[in-house]
Amino acid sequence: MFSVSLCLFAHLGDLGFGLTNDDLNPWVGHCDVLMAIIGEKLTLKLDDLDPMIDFLKPTWIVPMHYDLPPVAFGMSKIEKFLGRRKRDAVFYPRHHTVTFPLPKSERGNPTIVVMETSGYVSTL
Repeated sequence: MFSVSLCLFAHLGDLGFGLTNDDLNPWVGHCDVLMAIIGEKLTLKLDDLDPMIDFLKPTWIVPMHYDLPPVAFGMSKIEKFLGRRKRDAVFYPRHHTVTFPLPKSERGNPTIVVMETSGYVSTL
């Protein structure tokens, strides 16, 4: 006997605008890991992202495309996103790779997974 853990991933892409609940409805119950672009530069604003997260109810959120020197380009910092999601647990795996599923938050809220960068070492 064996078990297989399957996680369903959703990537909102570089939308630039929020989606309605009707647009998101097919994803409800089918979004374990939400890969969320949070930089707000030429993409979705956090004011539009927050209600989408609350509607989708993902188990984990992986923030992407935010101010990370030397490739900032005026994007928002991770702290801005985390400051808005204070009720969510935050997990720092201290690595650029993780294997899902990860432990779930006991509070029933999403867990934000803040990955380490790969590909360069910042000197800042």
